Amino acid sequence: MSTWEYTIVASMDIACGSTFKGEDRSAVDQYLNKLGTDSWEIINLDFTGVAKRAKPS
Repeated sequence: MSTWEYTIVASMDIACGSTFKGEDRSAVDQYLNKLGTDSWEIINLDFTGVAKRAKPS
C-alpha cells in the first residue's frame, strides 16, 4: 500500500506573478513541469492547489 506526502501549490510561488493566468504561461508550465519531474501529481488546482507524490520507503 502506498503512502503519500502532500505539498501546497500556490500561484504566488511562480516567478511570473501572483496568478496562473496571463498571456505568457511559460513560467507556469516550467513550474508545473518541475513539480512533475519531482514526482508531484497535481490533484486539485484553482489559485492554490494540492499536489501529492508517493512517499519514499
